Amino acid sequence: MADNAPRLSSKTLEEWLAEANRCEREGELFRAYDVAMQGLIEHPNSPALKHRAVLCLASTGATRQAVERFTALELDGAATTAPSRSLRMDVATLKARLVKDGALTRSGEERRSQLREAARMYGVVFAEETAAGNPDAYYPGINAASLFLLAGDRESAANLAGVVLQQLALLPSQRRGYYECVSEMEALLVLGRLDEARQRVDAARHMLAAPDAIGYRDLASTIRPAASLHSRRVKSLPRSRRESRVQELVLVTVPSPQALTSSSPRRYCGMAQAFMSYCRSIGRNLLTSRSVPQGTVG
Repeated sequence: MADNAPRLSSKTLEEWLAEANRCEREGELFRAYDVAMQGLIEHPNSPALKHRAVLCLASTGATRQAVERFTALELDGAATTAPSRSLRMDVATLKARLVKDGALTRSGEERRSQLREAARMYGVVFAEETAAGNPDAYYPGINAASLFLLAGDRESAANLAGVVLQQLALLPSQRRGYYECVSEMEALLVLGRLDEARQRVDAARHMLAAPDAIGYRDLASTIRPAASLHSRRVKSLPRSRRESRVQELVLVTVPSPQALTSSSPRRYCGMAQAFMSYCRSIGRNLLTSRSVPQGTVG
């Protein structure tokens, strides 16, 4: 992919990162990957560019290639040697994310085993970041909680979700943005507190209305976990109660097309419709007890 991309002029590390981030926010994930790889030609030891390249590749659904690139770029070491705590956490959670993505392509006990391993990896990062006082520790924490629930370990999931809610509640109001809002919603879904989760939706939708509030990949990555968690909760209900919860799935997990397109670029129109279609398919499967689709949305 990088070999076919047009060469950009010489840039500083910060300029390469800014260009890759811009492409990523606009949903041009392959282009963002190419930009990061080109930047590595000039800055071959940059863990930030390495992380961005692998993350964007993984977000396209190319899990196997992303794992190979993670190894080739020797990112494992960057989890302990990156120049900032934030970047060290990003690299460590990226490795866990790749295990999670691989798990979602499996089925049965193999799937559950890999989900548990991904949850364990996120949990280790969560414990380290919490001990270090990192205010962003909730991010690996909520991922660990969600994956434990999907793996069938409700006790571990509930314990972690409770701690995450406590951490988020302690954040000052100026630190409570979109990610904090949807992480709180996800924790409530893990705990089965669906009505409280729905109350967080309006706040999240309001944040989406701001121009350039959030990028394509980030939006997608917050929707799929919530859809999976909610569908698991609904499937545990008697069949007679499922139908009333299916519409709630869409309300909780998907921003309306109007919210996305009213102040966002035209590219979000198709994305919003795709998310709506994805959740409708989940709803149909819930009513018929079939498995939930696992498309690449993040």
